[in-house]
Amino acid sequence: MSNLVLDAKGWVFWDVEIGGPTWCALWEGRPWLFDWDKDNVRWHAKKSITMDTVKCLPHNMDDSLQQIYHDMHLRCLSRVVEGD
Repeated sequence: MSNLVLDAKGWVFWDVEIGGPTWCALWEGRPWLFDWDKDNVRWHAKKSITMDTVKCLPHNMDDSLQQIYHDMHLRCLSRVVEGD
């Protein structure tokens, strides 16, 4: 994975340490990890990481499943903005 380019979309992977999905993405110009908040159905910023750490993270989730998490997050944000 020497040609890995991290962007704002990043990717979601199953984190065996926490037993749930984690999103790795570029945020405010730095690589970050986000945990899935199942109670509020959204991503929660966990911590900033280095690109060396990014290179070691797994790619173990299908794109379609990754998209489901992103879609649920966006629906949650739209409810907050709309005041539901």
